[in-house]
Amino acid sequence: MTLTTAMLVSAIALAAPPAGANAAKKGDVLEVKYCLVSMIDHVRLSVREAGALVAVNVREGTVISKGDVLGNVDDSDSVIKRKASYFDYQLEHAKAESDVNVRAAEKMAKVAEAEYQQAVDINRKSPGTVPDTEVRRLKLTWERGLLQIEVAELEMDVAKFTADVKGATVEAADNEIERRKLVSPIDGIVDHVMVHAGEWVQPGQPVMELVRVDRLRVEAFLNAYEVSPREVEGRRVMIEIPVGNGKTEQFQGHIEFVSSQVVADGAYRVWMEFDNRKDEHNQWAVRPGLTATMRIDLATPPVVVPPPKLEAAPKADAAVNLEAAPVLKPSAAPVVE
Repeated sequence: MTLTTAMLVSAIALAAPPAGANAAKKGDVLEVKYCLVSMIDHVRLSVREAGALVAVNVREGTVISKGDVLGNVDDSDSVIKRKASYFDYQLEHAKAESDVNVRAAEKMAKVAEAEYQQAVDINRKSPGTVPDTEVRRLKLTWERGLLQIEVAELEMDVAKFTADVKGATVEAADNEIERRKLVSPIDGIVDHVMVHAGEWVQPGQPVMELVRVDRLRVEAFLNAYEVSPREVEGRRVMIEIPVGNGKTEQFQGHIEFVSSQVVADGAYRVWMEFDNRKDEHNQWAVRPGLTATMRIDLATPPVVVPPPKLEAAPKADAAVNLEAAPVLKPSAAPVVE
C-alpha cells in the first residue's frame, strides 16, 4: 500500500465508526457504509542512476501505457561506451569467423611435407645426395607446420571467447542506457511531476507519480463476530458512490479478497474491484478517495475466486560457468615417421 493510500485509509478509519458499526444486515444483504475507494496501482517512479534529467516527455494529466519512456537521465557517456564496445566486438567477431590463418598454415605444412618427401625420395634413389642434417631440418619444418595449424585453430577458438566477452560488454553498455530511462510500469495517468528537465537527480529519487484510474478498488472493514469471512468470500456486490451534485454512480462486482488476519476488535479487510467509466464530459466518473456504500448479497452463490498466482520474474541469462568451460590447449604434437 502506498503512502497516499495509507493516509486515506487512516483518514477514513478515524472518521468512520468502529468495525461492525458501519455494517447492517437487511435480510440477505449486508450493507456496509464508509467504504474507501482506492487505487490499485499508484507508482512513485524513481530514477536508478544519478545524473542530469535531460528529458521529461510527459506532463500532469498525460495518459500513458505500460512500457512508455516518460523521460531519461543523461546517457551520453553510456552511448559512447556502447559504441566503442560494439566496435571491439565486431573486431573480435571478425577474427573468430576468419579461418585465413588456418588455411595458410595448412598450405605451408603441405609445402614443407612435399620438400621433406622429395629429399627422402632423392636419398632413396641416390643415398647421401641430401645431407642428413638437411633431411632432419626439412622434417622439423614439416612438424612445425603441422603444429602451426593447431596454433591457428587455437587462436580462432580464443577469438570466439574474446568476441563473447566483448558482446557481454555491449550488453552491459545497453543495460546502462536502459537504466537511465524512466519507463512506465503501468497503464494510467501522470498525476504529479516532481522533477523537471535540467535538474540533477539521485538514485531512488521520485520524479513523478503515476496512477491507474480506469480500474479502482473499494475496501471495507467487517466484524468477524457478526459476519464470518467465509460468508462473504466471493459474494456478489453492488456499490453506490456519491460523486457530487446529488449524483451517485453504481457498479457491480464480487468480493475478490478477504484478509487472512482479524485484528483485536474483530475487524478484517475485504475488497472488490470495478472498471471505472467516463462521464458526459469525458472525465472519470469516480476518483480515489471517495467513500462508497457496499451491499453484499449473501443469498446468491459466491463467485469462485482462484488464488492469485505469483508472476514469474524475467529470467536472467545463465551465468557463465568458468569451471565447465572447455580448456583451450594444443593437442599432442603429431608423430612424423
